[in-house]
This record gives sequence, C-alpha cells and structure tokens, in this order.
Amino acid sequence: MTPRRVPSEDGKRTATVVYPRMTESVPQARRFVVATAIGWRQPHLVDTAELVVSELAANVVLHTDAPSFRVTLTRLSDDRLRVAVSDPSRNRPARCAADDSQVGGRGLALVDAVSARWDTDMLVCGKSVWAELAAPPASPLPETQGRPLRTSVAQGAHILGLAATAGALIYGIVSR
Repeated sequence: MTPRRVPSEDGKRTATVVYPRMTESVPQARRFVVATAIGWRQPHLVDTAELVVSELAANVVLHTDAPSFRVTLTRLSDDRLRVAVSDPSRNRPARCAADDSQVGGRGLALVDAVSARWDTDMLVCGKSVWAELAAPPASPLPETQGRPLRTSVAQGAHILGLAATAGALIYGIVSR
C-alpha cells in the first residue's frame, strides 16, 4: 500500500495507509510507522511508535472481522506523535488483566505504559484507537564543580578526563 500524506485539518503533518486485515499487514504497518517517523525527523519516537502500532494493528487482526484497517500518523510537534489504528468495528478494545500463564492479553497495557495518553474515539463508521507518544525528557547535563557542561565538546572532554583517570587507576593497579 502506498502511504498518503496529507495535512490534517489543523495543519499538522499526517500520513495514512489502509491495510487488509491479515497478519502480514502488521509488519507492513510497523515499517510504515518507522519510515514516516524517521522521515519526520523523530527517530527518538520510532521504537515506541513501532510497539504501539504493532499492538493496535494486531488487535484489529485478532479481534475483529473487519476487512481492513487504517493506520494514521500525525506529527503533533517535534517531540510528539500520534499513532491511530481505525477499523469499522464498533467494539471498543478492552484492557485485560493477563496472568503469567497467558501468552497474550497485554497489548493495551503496553500501549498505556509507553504512551503519554491513549483512548478510543467512536466514529460513524467504526472506531479509532490512538496513542500520543512523547519524547522522553532530556537528561540533565553532568556538572563539574557545580557548573553544568553546556556544550557537547565540554561533555566529551569531561568523559575523556574520567576515562583517562580510570585508565590511570587501572594501570597503576595492574602494574604493581
């Protein structure tokens, strides 16, 4: 299937593809999500988006009799992405409490764990299950004598200094 990229009503970037309800469509949906997120310069969201679309698309394949489903990605900002899977079924997905002996039943729990928020929108012709993904917060810069290292060069020099110190300690221990 060829992705269709269109601006959404609010001007945000949107890409969408319709897939037949077949198990082979799930990896195709993953590839679409990965390629689109990378194309939109959001590599920090690729793994999470891939997991979410896998779970949502697999739910359609396993739990509906819909002939097809639609995957839609919306770039909300530089660090936010919405993944939506829509199908003509009117049955809302139900989060299960899977125990250790069950193979499945954890999909929506995973989606809940990795997304900033998720929900189901009931549509005239079915439903759309979506999840908003946010980039993790930036880790704080290391500090040296109470001052943060503000540039990558300063951070690199600090790390090299630590490595040299560690090497000197190890060498001193080994050579004795």
